[in-house]
Amino acid sequence: MAFTPNYLSQQDPQWKNVKLGFGNVTLGTDGCAVTALTMLVNGYSYNETPKTLNQKLKDLGSGNGFIGPLVVWGALPLAFPRLTYRNLILSRDHDAPIAEIDAAIARGQPVVVETDRSLASGLQNHWVVLYAKQGDDYLMLDPWPYPPDNKDTLLTVRYGFGRPAKKVITATVFYDGQTPTPPVPQPPPVETNLFVRVFSDLDSGLRLRSQPTTASDTLAIEPAGTALRVIEAEGPARAKIGVVNQWLRVRDPQGVEGYVAAWYVESAQPVPPAPEPEPEPEPEPPPVPAPDPQALIEAVNSLRVSKGLPPYKSSDILNGIAARHAAYMASSGQISHLDAAGKRPFQRALDAGYALAGDLNQGGFMSENIVAGVELSPQEAVTQWLADDPHTNTMLSDNYTEAGAGIAVAGNLTYYCLDAALPKTTVPTPEPEPEPEPEPQPEPGKPKVYVSPSVGSGGLAMRKEASETAREIARLSARAELTSLEGADSVQKKIGVNGKWLMVRDARGNSGYVPAWLLVLSLDGVPEPEPEPAQMTVIVFPSLGSGGLRMRAQPSLGGSLVTILPGGSELTVLEDPSTARPKLGVTNQWLNVRDRQGHTGYVAAWFVSEAPSGGDTPPVPPPQPEPSGLTIYVSPLAGNGLRLRSGPSTSSSTVKTLPANAPLTVLEPAAQAEAKIGAFNQWINVKDAAGAVGYVAAWYVNK
Repeated sequence: MAFTPNYLSQQDPQWKNVKLGFGNVTLGTDGCAVTALTMLVNGYSYNETPKTLNQKLKDLGSGNGFIGPLVVWGALPLAFPRLTYRNLILSRDHDAPIAEIDAAIARGQPVVVETDRSLASGLQNHWVVLYAKQGDDYLMLDPWPYPPDNKDTLLTVRYGFGRPAKKVITATVFYDGQTPTPPVPQPPPVETNLFVRVFSDLDSGLRLRSQPTTASDTLAIEPAGTALRVIEAEGPARAKIGVVNQWLRVRDPQGVEGYVAAWYVESAQPVPPAPEPEPEPEPEPPPVPAPDPQALIEAVNSLRVSKGLPPYKSSDILNGIAARHAAYMASSGQISHLDAAGKRPFQRALDAGYALAGDLNQGGFMSENIVAGVELSPQEAVTQWLADDPHTNTMLSDNYTEAGAGIAVAGNLTYYCLDAALPKTTVPTPEPEPEPEPEPQPEPGKPKVYVSPSVGSGGLAMRKEASETAREIARLSARAELTSLEGADSVQKKIGVNGKWLMVRDARGNSGYVPAWLLVLSLDGVPEPEPEPAQMTVIVFPSLGSGGLRMRAQPSLGGSLVTILPGGSELTVLEDPSTARPKLGVTNQWLNVRDRQGHTGYVAAWFVSEAPSGGDTPPVPPPQPEPSGLTIYVSPLAGNGLRLRSGPSTSSSTVKTLPANAPLTVLEPAAQAEAKIGAFNQWINVKDAAGAVGYVAAWYVNK
């Protein structure tokens, strides 16, 4: 649908002093993302200002629309249903996804991008909207100027400073939007005595719409069980009830007239019967306790030791101020380094009697990391902090010797605070840093080498350093030609030798290190590879929706984030199907995959299923796990029964409800299952006496 460019400024006096989200900064200083989103939604016929959009996202609740002052990108469609969130791609350490951006704009779908708006050291981030391609550049809507631009403005002309767009763009958020369907004149209502009732299991209700289409406006949300009078001809109306893609014209008990999806209603009596009593809810698990703060210090110290740094000493004073600040953030719902009195971390330390070293006018030798997330673990907090230099420096600085940690829980959000500092008595004498060894430079006449065909379709990783754990720079295909950045003698000594690495440059200009034992000097006489068998394809559970599934760089929940895959995404498995299929649906198993945008990494195998094959041939189901010989029983404490779920999560669909004392056969190693029994947030893979397979909450079973 057509997008209409419009111009707004975050610095407009009408809203520049409004607080951003749940933080203490304002729209005028830090509201570029909210203002860019406002121009995006207004281009699809909404009528918002940065102030009203800011409030609508806040109304979704802390952790939903905002985390502190940070926008939750996937929350926008909750407030503006004509938009659909697609994906977020970070490109801070590699080129931006220009092909994906161009494809979206060609479809008439603008993108919201983060730019590095300055050549200064570090990321000087600023969010804008790209809505049209012009040569190698893009027309943009820029939230910063006041008065607003009101004219065509090019991205690299304003923020490029000689750099191409792929270097200026550091993150991209993709949405699909549509303009409202013009209303179709409707005939007068036909009064009938035919009633329909909204399905009783629609917990979120049924939308009453202005037109018989999902693209039309929502007039009301009709709760489950609501009786609605049909106001169209009775004969054709009865034929529609329960039929997918059919719509019924109705009037609700409040007199609002519109259309409902006929496949979510059933016939009802003219006078709705008295509502049936609600079934007793499944027992709620006990509240989640806050993790031990010392676990956070242990996670940080483990990281320090792995980098050759001494561990931090735990400080009672720093533990105290960190605990109080975590509790303040949890009670206020704000992620901020300022406490209720507006004091910064070093001021709180001095007030508590900590002898802080350094220039106190500059804040002394002290820094603080804070973060909040849904059921966030200490290790996950450390992983998030490793995403940028300031937070990493707090954990890996050689200027600090002591640390304190505080953790607090509010609802499903866990708040973390880490304070690291240096007391006066241990100020170190800084040692001069060693001069870095110069990297080999390319010279004329360097030899050509080639990626061995033996690497297959998975390709070969070019890495930043000569190590298999170093960051991947590029993925090189089999038989790719490379230019050696080392001399001919070095090439002759290393090619084909295990453990040796060679510095090379590819055809795109990327430079880095590749394993010399997977290179050859020539492709002469090397036969073309045989066609590889069809690869296995899996699909991300559609129930995950726009929240999606995280692709990680390593096969672990602690692995760094590569991208987020929306529910329903198709992925190509990069490992042998015979080893991949047994992992499907199994907790703590990971699959090496590639998405359609070329991202490669690992996904949790218990949140994907094998894609159907072509024709009428059904997909090969993953083999069922063998029983372990251990039998467990549903606890009588489960009240009205225990739900057997399709996955290890309360958000997974219910397979069936198991009665108290029902015997269950364990389908995972017995020792592993026994360790979980009675433990909160643990799940056990089981089969009941009728053969139904799924997962049960380990805290509601016993032996």
